Amino acid sequence: MNNKFKNVLFLCILMLLAEFELVHSQVYSQMKVGPRVYYRFFKYPLKEDFTKTGLRIFIQAPYNDLLFVKEEDFFTSNYEIEIVIRDKKKSVVLDKSFEESFSVVEFDETNSDSSLILWEHSFKIKPNDYEIEMIFTDKNSKKTSKGKTPITIQKFDETKINISDILFLDRIEFLPDGEVKLIPSPKNNSKIDDKKYFAYFEMYSPYKEKEVKIRYALFDEFYGSDKAIKKGTMIITKKDKYDYFYTNLTDLNLEMGRYVLTYEINQGEERARSTSAFSVGWEG
Repeated sequence: MNNKFKNVLFLCILMLLAEFELVHSQVYSQMKVGPRVYYRFFKYPLKEDFTKTGLRIFIQAPYNDLLFVKEEDFFTSNYEIEIVIRDKKKSVVLDKSFEESFSVVEFDETNSDSSLILWEHSFKIKPNDYEIEMIFTDKNSKKTSKGKTPITIQKFDETKINISDILFLDRIEFLPDGEVKLIPSPKNNSKIDDKKYFAYFEMYSPYKEKEVKIRYALFDEFYGSDKAIKKGTMIITKKDKYDYFYTNLTDLNLEMGRYVLTYEINQGEERARSTSAFSVGWEG
């Protein structure tokens, strides 16, 4: 094996390792150094304040990547999350830390790879380009995972119809106070035999009690956006300026593959659109 071939092979291995370490701009994994940590950003219009944009951050980590300690009749994980947001000049505009704990009853639960802790927090951010750094520390094992990603916070318009990001969910729970609890898909993947896998978004319109037309189109990412493989239209009547919408994607009976989903909302002559990608495979 000559030196030139060795160098090319080494560069290929480095590229593969880099791809493994930072799988996606919103999915961060740091195996053997710290816990696997998955994160999602969800940007949405804030109620009554359009000078800023809502940014909800979801962070998930598998139980078996965390160290649980025995405390009386429970096994407890203690962790800290630090969120640092910097502007284009690298100036820190936000730096917040959150200390959390989570307990399970059975020791076997601590070895689960499919059960994940879920942390979420909402911030109010001025529209601009930023870099977000997330630092997750398992306080019991003292191991840390870090991830950075650029993000553009868009501005929503109070005088027009607006749509949030699309969020892919493994589960959605309806709470007694009328709120909903969102459980994101860690990797934007749906298993081929899943019974439920949701796409969720929020919308704002300056007009109450007026019909909104929701169009969706689904494209195969491999073949591009020339022709939708599935599409449809729904009409709903909003009772408030702010509302949310979700649909179960498994009802579309999709085959394994990588898809791009687009929602467009229309009210009169106004329209807004949001697009995101997800996969269907053997594993979630």
